[in-house]
Amino acid sequence: MGPGAELHLEQRLASLEASIATLAARVDKLDDTRQAPRNDRDVEPLYRRHDSSRAGSAEMPGPAGPAAASPLGGSLRPTPRAAPWFTTKSAEWWLGRLGVVFTSLALVFLYQYAVERNWITPAVRITTGVFVGAAFLYAGARIGTSDAERSGGDDVGLRELLLAGGLAAWYITAYAAAVFYQLISLPTARFVFFALSIASAWLALRERRSLFGVVSVATGFAAPFLLRSATDSLAAFSLYVAALTGVGLVLYLMRGWQSVLWVTFAGAWWTTAFAAGHSLGRQSVPLALLTVAITAAFVRVPAMRRRLLATGADRYVPAPPSRFSDTVRTIANAFARIAGGDIGEPDSPALWTMPIASPLFMLLVLSQVWPAVPDAVWGAIALIAGYAAFYLSRVSRRDDSEVIHVAVTAAAIWTLAGLWWLSSTLGDLTGLDGASIALAMTALHAGATLSFAPTASLTAPRAAAMAAAGVALAVVFAAEAAADARPAIPWEQTAAELVVLAVAAMIWKRLRDSTSHRWLAVFFGVGAYIALLIIAERVLGDIWPPLVTTSYAIAGAVLLIASKRVADGRILRKLGGGTMLLVAARLFLVDLAGVETIWRVLLFMVCGLLFLYTSYRLKPPRETIPAAPPADRWAE
Repeated sequence: MGPGAELHLEQRLASLEASIATLAARVDKLDDTRQAPRNDRDVEPLYRRHDSSRAGSAEMPGPAGPAAASPLGGSLRPTPRAAPWFTTKSAEWWLGRLGVVFTSLALVFLYQYAVERNWITPAVRITTGVFVGAAFLYAGARIGTSDAERSGGDDVGLRELLLAGGLAAWYITAYAAAVFYQLISLPTARFVFFALSIASAWLALRERRSLFGVVSVATGFAAPFLLRSATDSLAAFSLYVAALTGVGLVLYLMRGWQSVLWVTFAGAWWTTAFAAGHSLGRQSVPLALLTVAITAAFVRVPAMRRRLLATGADRYVPAPPSRFSDTVRTIANAFARIAGGDIGEPDSPALWTMPIASPLFMLLVLSQVWPAVPDAVWGAIALIAGYAAFYLSRVSRRDDSEVIHVAVTAAAIWTLAGLWWLSSTLGDLTGLDGASIALAMTALHAGATLSFAPTASLTAPRAAAMAAAGVALAVVFAAEAAADARPAIPWEQTAAELVVLAVAAMIWKRLRDSTSHRWLAVFFGVGAYIALLIIAERVLGDIWPPLVTTSYAIAGAVLLIASKRVADGRILRKLGGGTMLLVAARLFLVDLAGVETIWRVLLFMVCGLLFLYTSYRLKPPRETIPAAPPADRWAE
């Protein structure tokens, strides 16, 4: 063995010793990790260790088996974690709120104990409520707030709780003083409620909190229901509701709080409709003026907010994110996606709902206030409003395409409402059934909307027209289901139902080649065909029952033959095949025993010939075999 070989052997032995030393060090480190750690920082949470082991199992191959056991025993499973709303709150946050709740309950129990023993007179009780509210407001004003808390979000701190508690104490005190103890009159209590609403609105602007704005308008609109009187003045009521509506709309224009706007919208129309349904609201000019005023306000304010915000003035600030606006937008998107649209902006639900619904609410309220006015007047007003909205959408120079879209949709909906109001008047003038006229007008309006290019090109008017046509088709089925309970069906109802079926067939023809709206095509097409069979059975059955079977056979043959001429005729083939099965069933179960022999022969002959002709037309064309070329004589 030479010197080179000995040197190579020594190098290999040295590398082998180094490898053994490295393996020994790794074994020692593994032994150390199996021992309990000395401090809490070295402990890795079980749920992290479990997640990492699951992630690693996808990378390193190994035998499948039960979950790995932890060194402490048991399987490694993630420990249950509390909800984020619970874990993100600090201890002082919970202690502060629980302290306010327990202190309030203690004061309530003490007050109840003193009242039961007649220690506190009504005047003292009212005075105590005033001082308690003042104490809450003073304590809330003394607590500072950071810039983050003044951002106007949904989080409510101790300062906001104390301020809101002070306002609530004063509201309750004013209500008790007027209703329970009669220390002040009801008009005075309403004035106190309105003053507190103004104070709450001022706090909302100062603190940049939507909570105070909601309290302001909600309690203000609750006052007419809580402080009711038999001798109320509708003039004073109208001024009160108008002023309170103005407070809520000003808060929305300046801060963009969706919760305040929706509470104002619901409260204004609820109180106005309540007053219109009361006997004092009949032929009330102040109530009519109030209705027109709040309608104009809710039509203008949602779009005006965008224009004011675009000016960049410091007085009008963007609305902070809130759970309420996110929830409303999520609900609106659920309906918009059905129509193939999407709600992008937080204020879009209000922009779409309030300007369209408010004029309809106005006409309903005014029809209650002035019941002697004919329905034709309200229908004419709705038609004029729809035409005006469409005209303004065509001549408007707004850059906001969504506002234009809303105007066109409003025009479609208002004109449909106008036709409904006019249908009853037309029925009275012609002696026809007003409901049948309304049904036919609904279908014709839907067909015109889908055929008119300015409305058919927009998603919302098109969706509204299809919804109206779908409702009309459902009304047809409901009317036919109740036909047995009626002694006679007027001919105008049958004519109106046929108009609905014609419009449904038109919609099916327009949508049958659409991939995204194919389900709508199937709905309208199949629904119209089934309704047509039901109408044919009712009308022709009263004339002569074999006519029903004959008409069914003709309809089935037409569908089967037509299925070969369209690109996708599966639906037509299924409908035609089902109709032919129905014809066969009627022949043996109905006509075989209920028709005279000569007519039975003729009926079976006609149906048999239709079946044979349909079978012949459905046969595939014969393949022609090309003739063999003539033999080449020179090749031989």
